[in-house]
Amino acid sequence: MKIGALSALMAAFAVAMPVSAIAQTVDGPRVEWNHSTWGKKRAFNAGIEKVGEIVSQRTGGKFTIKVHYGEALSKDKENLDGIKLGAFEMADFCNFYSPGKVPAWMVMTMPFLPLGDWNVGKDVREAMMKHPAFVADLAQWNAVAYMSGLLPQYE
Repeated sequence: MKIGALSALMAAFAVAMPVSAIAQTVDGPRVEWNHSTWGKKRAFNAGIEKVGEIVSQRTGGKFTIKVHYGEALSKDKENLDGIKLGAFEMADFCNFYSPGKVPAWMVMTMPFLPLGDWNVGKDVREAMMKHPAFVADLAQWNAVAYMSGLLPQYE
């Protein structure tokens, strides 16, 4: 079973997991992964753009990530479906756009969560992405979370 990587954009969600955990120096065949997102290039995409840069550097350009903007590969609410179908390897998703698809992820939509500061929020989100309920939600879409967008709570 092919498992596509997944960039987890969640309103009020955290920061990238350590990049060293994502890209280790390797030698192998040329591979390009396609990453689906919506909208224009913006600050939110800086994380995946940086991951792509590091992966390319560490593999001598043999592994690249091409970010496709403006729903070029999939509608914003269908990115999980695209990963499951194997249409592309990576995508951003927003749990608010399709709450029935990833119900455990909706816990972070609760108002007034006592997350304190950015570091607490990051730690909570990194632990959450490893929790069996969250892992199971994404497994049904043939996906895994590897980083989260850092956005403030909007209370």
